[in-house]
Order: sequence, then structure tokens, then C-alpha cells
Amino acid sequence: MDRCKLFACEVMRAEVEWLLARRGLSPVSLETEFLGMELHDQPDKLKAHLAARVAAQRGTPLGAILLGLGLCQNSVTGLAAPGIPLVMPRMHDCIALFLGSRGRFMAEHAREPGTYWFARGFMHRRDRDQTGGMDLAGRGTNAGGDAADPNSPGGVNTASQREEQYQQWVEQYGEDNAQFLMEEWLDAWKKNYTRAAYLAWEGDPDRGADSEAIRRHAAENNWKYASFDVDLGLLGGLLDGSWRHRPSEYLVVAPGHAIEASHDEEVVKAVSCPA
Repeated sequence: MDRCKLFACEVMRAEVEWLLARRGLSPVSLETEFLGMELHDQPDKLKAHLAARVAAQRGTPLGAILLGLGLCQNSVTGLAAPGIPLVMPRMHDCIALFLGSRGRFMAEHAREPGTYWFARGFMHRRDRDQTGGMDLAGRGTNAGGDAADPNSPGGVNTASQREEQYQQWVEQYGEDNAQFLMEEWLDAWKKNYTRAAYLAWEGDPDRGADSEAIRRHAAENNWKYASFDVDLGLLGGLLDGSWRHRPSEYLVVAPGHAIEASHDEEVVKAVSCPA
């Protein structure tokens, strides 16, 4: 197939590399660039960074630019095809991508709207201080289906960070007030969730340990626990070129057009760029 370039979130690096190896795809046929997860925490920066990187491809001999992203808090809206078609899955966020379809995600959201999703990439992200090599910051989902990251305020996520924050508050305000702040401010977001859902991927070498860690995390927060097998069919279709024959699952943005949210079941649409 024509040489393509993939821009994907770092959260799916392991899955992308695994799929490429299984399909025998080489960097020649699919050049890949991963976007740091810290950008996902700041949608405006992700939007600007992605727009600059996509625009930089203008004039290159690419058949298509592939986006391993969803709407991701509207970070792809307004993104214009730089004389090269843009292709992306019709989804709001990476949770639907890991589940294999938006339909599967929406069914689970309807069944248990207070679900906090845990994927390998989020748990083992490289850009955040971690305890024991793991960060139990997953991805929550709001009513609209977009991924939200309701991590504790100020990025306080790990046990060591929480203990450090608690001790600071004890010194400043006393033990009773520190405990109040922990429960009513730092942990207030947890009240919106009722279930921890683990996205279990067959290629994950830490699958067993991660599952047990999430079970403990769920128990500590009085959440239910559930495990879902990752379905990489949608991600695989983006990589192997079968997106060309699946218009209901992928948006293809022709040159002279840009991505916009469609606010319907198609999730995204292509609109003409101003002349």
C-alpha cells in the first residue's frame, strides 16, 4: 500500500508496535510518531502540537496521514488535511478504540455510567512519577462519552504523592483539617464512580499484576471490578489499510477539508476549509 504516517497517543504504543509486528508492517510502509500523554492532559497543547505536526507533512509523498486518536476533548477539531488525506476512527476517545467499537463502549456506559477505565498505557505511563512502576490513574468517562481524567487535583495520584500532600496539610492546618481536605477535596472526584474496569490485553506482560492492583484499588474505593478483553480490530484496520473499505468506522478527510465534531452517531465529519 502507499506509504502512510501514523500519529498516535503514547497510551497505545505497545499495542501499535505489537500490531505492526504481527502484520509484518515496516517503518517504510507506516512511519509512526507517538504523542506524549502529557499533551492529552492539556487539550489545547495537544491541538496545537498535532496541527503543527500534520501541517509539516505537506508536500511529503504520503498516501494518507492516520490518526490514532478520537475527538479527545475536541483536540482534533479544525485539523485540516495538508494536501494529503487524513484518516481517523469515528470515536470520542481511546477507550472506544481499545474496546473495538463505539457501540461496545456506549453499551457499557449505559450499563454502568460511573466507570473508571484502566488501560496498560495509562497505568504505565512514562511521564509521571510512579510508585512501584505503576500509576493507577485510569480514564473516567462522562455522559457524553469523551474521556475525562479526573485525577486528584494537582496531579496527586500515587501513594507517595498522596502521603506527601497529607503531611504538608498536617503541618499547615493540623491533622483534623488535613483529613477533611483529603476526603472532601482531594478524593471528592471518586464519589462519581462505581466501577473499575480493566482493559485486559493479551500482549500485556503485566496483565496479572495489573489486574490484581486494580482489584485492590476498586476495593479501597468501594467500587465494583470488571475486566474487558481489548479488541484491536479498529486500531488494526487503521494500520493495515482496511479503513478504505469501512466508511462507517473511519472518517477520511480529503484535502481542502477539516475535521469537525458531528454530534451524532458518526462522531466526526469533514467540512470544507474556508477559501
